[in-house]
Amino acid sequence: LEFSAQTFHQIDINSSEEIFLLNPLFPTFNFDCIFGITYEIDLTKPLGNRILNIQFNKRKIKPKQLFGVVTNNYRAAGGGNFPNINKFKTILDSTELYRNILIEKVKNTKVIDFTLEENWKILPIITPNKQTVYFESSLDSIPFHPPFLVLHSKDESLKKAKYRLDVTKFW
Repeated sequence: LEFSAQTFHQIDINSSEEIFLLNPLFPTFNFDCIFGITYEIDLTKPLGNRILNIQFNKRKIKPKQLFGVVTNNYRAAGGGNFPNINKFKTILDSTELYRNILIEKVKNTKVIDFTLEENWKILPIITPNKQTVYFESSLDSIPFHPPFLVLHSKDESLKKAKYRLDVTKFW
């Protein structure tokens, strides 16, 4: 989780400079979260210290607590350069593609009922400074943006929307 948190730039509460939320040097497809684990991300902290209040079943996770983790072959083979991934013991190895498993499941399910698990959040940042934090997305995202994003500008030629974040109102 700490490794994934590098998708976000650190926010300096003493700065008034503009900053983009997402780190362009960390591909967002490498941002992993773990189903069933709840946690908070503090963007004012340096990498390695950002994940807080990590819990499983509403109980604090113990430092040596063990879990089984399901992942794809890309990640299991070291894709994304996640640290220590090669130290995990393989419980089950399959050549079946997730895509095919999901296709079969959808074909055989009459009604797909799901709930979005909001298992992680970025902590609000209370600061006397007015550091401006931006986030870029597709123009198609405009109807769906959360309340802490304020549309700042649109670039029709690049089909991009630039949002200003109200960091005091993260989830």
